[in-house]
Amino acid sequence: MKSENKSLRSLGEAFNVGVKLLRIALIAGLAIYAFSGVKNIQPNESAIILRLGRIVGRTEAGRIRGAGLLLGFPYPIDEVVRVRVREVNELEIGDLWYSTERGKDGRVNRKNLSPSIDPTEEGYCITGDHYIVQPRVTVKYQVNDLVSFALLQDNPEQLIRNVVVAEFTQKIGSMTVDDVLTGGKKHLVNSVLKATQDILDTLNAGISLLSVEFKEVVPPGQVIQAFQNVVSAGIQRKTEVEKAKSYRAEEIPGAESEANTIIRQAEAYQLSILAKARSDVTGFESLLIQYRKDPKVVRRRLYQEAMEHIFSNVGRQYIFPKVGSGQKPPTFRLLLPSQ
Repeated sequence: MKSENKSLRSLGEAFNVGVKLLRIALIAGLAIYAFSGVKNIQPNESAIILRLGRIVGRTEAGRIRGAGLLLGFPYPIDEVVRVRVREVNELEIGDLWYSTERGKDGRVNRKNLSPSIDPTEEGYCITGDHYIVQPRVTVKYQVNDLVSFALLQDNPEQLIRNVVVAEFTQKIGSMTVDDVLTGGKKHLVNSVLKATQDILDTLNAGISLLSVEFKEVVPPGQVIQAFQNVVSAGIQRKTEVEKAKSYRAEEIPGAESEANTIIRQAEAYQLSILAKARSDVTGFESLLIQYRKDPKVVRRRLYQEAMEHIFSNVGRQYIFPKVGSGQKPPTFRLLLPSQ
């Protein structure tokens, strides 16, 4: 009997100890829960309190809390939304990128290529001339309105991702593959940046996009070698065109100089011929006047001048006497010097 009473007392004491421990644990849990609404806001953060889904505070200054301790009710009564408003956030978007895998060397490479693209594993865009490209982009943004940002949704980055992907798909669909891969990149990212910002402003997202940048844009791996060949041919074409322009720049001045020299020589020859012709005309007119006065004298003088000119160009002169009628002309032998 005594042993049974002793056992009951021990059991009662153990029960009382358990109840006390349970009370202590419950009180501690309630205390922890009660103080879970106290948050420490860092110097580079701003915060707002959502009480039962509504923002606490009537004015903007009263709604946005700065650095320090923030007192609020525990969740789910109050929810504290903290944002680094001055920080530039970077979001990499690979939804339109090809699928990758990590190799044995630790590098990230394309997965083994199948004959065609698997849309469940790889992203892509279709250009206006029906080619496929796979871009990977980076978006940088800041929160410029904490209240709007907090009320937007639970995952603002997913909203940015969805809008950027939709805009890239639409814009690339109106461009040629050459523009997307080469000279049209800047125009493309600028148009996507503006269109995405307009949509975010319409949704009152409280987000300011700083930049949209291409990390890389490539054709599908199945045809990348053909694209590279085309690009190489384009580069070679530009090189040859530049060589031709350089050759032209070197040759044209020389050709122009030579042409100018020939033209000047021709003009000088023209002037000399005209001057000689005018001189001949003047001399002939003067001779004509004299001829009309005394033709015999003029003919004799012209004959003498002609003979003088002829004899002046002759080395040796031989004068043969006249042969009388009925006489044979004398015979002459000329000994020419040997060559």
